[in-house]
Amino acid sequence: LLEQIRRNPLKRALRVDKLTIAALSEVLKLYRHPEKLKQALPTIAHLNRSSADIQTQANRLLALWSKVMPAQFSCSVQPCDSQVGSGALPISTLPSFAISTLSKNDTEISRLQVLARQLPKPVIGRLHDKCFSLDLRCLDDETQFINQLDILASALNA
Repeated sequence: LLEQIRRNPLKRALRVDKLTIAALSEVLKLYRHPEKLKQALPTIAHLNRSSADIQTQANRLLALWSKVMPAQFSCSVQPCDSQVGSGALPISTLPSFAISTLSKNDTEISRLQVLARQLPKPVIGRLHDKCFSLDLRCLDDETQFINQLDILASALNA
């Protein structure tokens, strides 16, 4: 098998370099201590967040989010499904909660999405059927999110 691999022309294109091996080695070392993985790898922490924890955070942030939204928007906490990954796991989902912002106007809700993405630390949500949803599964810096709400409010009112 090794001889077949050596003769295969793809071997050169798919060759792993020293940098890739070094990076992979460091990540694999983290797995020696599974109890510390959530602190060492943010993705593992995000995937392991309970939906109850996410719902609590969503309920806590809803009032602050709603306060900066113009009157024509209606905000609520809604259950949603977090997509695990688009490459390796394109159809796998985890239960989560989102802050949903509804508008009767497509232009207004699209503008909200654009303005959220233009914040100093961009906020990425889903836009579907006149609803902008912020899945909070991966929100790990709540303070920074809250601090940006004034910037978003100013932009919405401009």
